Amino acid sequence: MLSEGKANGIHPTPRSIVTAHYTGRTIDGKTFDSSLGGTPVAFRLCDLIEGWIIAMQHMCIGDKWEIYIPAELGYGKLSQPGIPGGSTLIFEIELLGIA
Repeated sequence: MLSEGKANGIHPTPRSIVTAHYTGRTIDGKTFDSSLGGTPVAFRLCDLIEGWIIAMQHMCIGDKWEIYIPAELGYGKLSQPGIPGGSTLIFEIELLGIA
């Protein structure tokens, strides 16, 4: 945990729409995506990779975490733009809202 938000006990569920800022990097430190410097992103949690779904269900609004996601909970063996297949991913995520 990089910083702690509201300790109000409200956590997103897989069906929640979450709003967040994030930066994604590969294990070698190469940034492949980021919302910083722009508008926060909003998405239904269940539409994301399994590693995000698991981690974000434990976050509260205002929490800022750095999470390491093994390939099995990320994109698996499939390559994505800027991400080689089988990659461990590192995300810095700040949860800004839950709807």
